[in-house]
Amino acid sequence: MIFDIEGVQSKIGYAFRDVMLLRKCFTHSSYAYEHGGDDNELLEFFGDAIIEFVTTEYLFKNASGDEGKLTEERKELVSKEPLLRSVKKLGLTDYVLLGKGIDRTHTEEKLFSSVYESLVAGIYIDGGLKEAKRFIADTIIKDYEADKK
Repeated sequence: MIFDIEGVQSKIGYAFRDVMLLRKCFTHSSYAYEHGGDDNELLEFFGDAIIEFVTTEYLFKNASGDEGKLTEERKELVSKEPLLRSVKKLGLTDYVLLGKGIDRTHTEEKLFSSVYESLVAGIYIDGGLKEAKRFIADTIIKDYEADKK
């Protein structure tokens, strides 16, 4: 399967120097198993931590309330739903490389929200914390702020 690097980059607003890293962000384990190569699972793990850090910093600087309230807001910000919404809003679901046994139209939310986490890690590795923060701010934080209005 040909992976549309330029199409993804235009949608996310970031140009990867390492385009193979970008492809890896979108490679599900089922596809890697069938075709060889690496999947995005470790990136997903790393991206989850980056998202939690960036959203915690955002809430610390911009929200009010006690620790319990901010913890609940952070949980809301980093849950599967906002990540999935961002992936869908950016039009990235069609770019995910899936194995033959997985039906794209009936995939679970976790699969596509995991792509968001992987992408954040990929942007961080390729372009640094500033770029990862920008991507998170332009997606889940922007949507969070719009929902709060």
